[in-house]
Amino acid sequence: MSQTLYYPPSPEQTLFHGVITRRCAALLLDMIGMALFGWAMVFAIAIFGVLTFGFGWIAFHILPWLPLVYYTLLIGGTGATPGQRLTGIVVRQDATLAPPAWPRPLSGRCCSGSASHWPGCLSCSPSSIRAGARRMTCSAA
Repeated sequence: MSQTLYYPPSPEQTLFHGVITRRCAALLLDMIGMALFGWAMVFAIAIFGVLTFGFGWIAFHILPWLPLVYYTLLIGGTGATPGQRLTGIVVRQDATLAPPAWPRPLSGRCCSGSASHWPGCLSCSPSSIRAGARRMTCSAA
């Protein structure tokens, strides 16, 4: 008589299934979106620089800040970037399930489990994941 031992997956394992793939896909989609927006900004600044006889080319110095502004405004405003929304990943506060305020993504510690000892930052843990929605939520420490 052969017995096969079957250990059903825990709820935490089923909630984390495919998260890394979705996060990588979200990052790739966001990088494509930022690249398209960045090239549109380069084109607009170049035309603006020609129209202002070169004075407007100083605006090229704002382009390195594009990723920081992109993530801060989108995660702080809606709780997800367009790539994260397309893949079903959302950053939420644990107590109210509201999107984080815009200074939280600015700190750069959104959804890092090792940052739970820092005051005012967001952290992810299996207990803060909602089972029905298959979305990762983060709690404020």
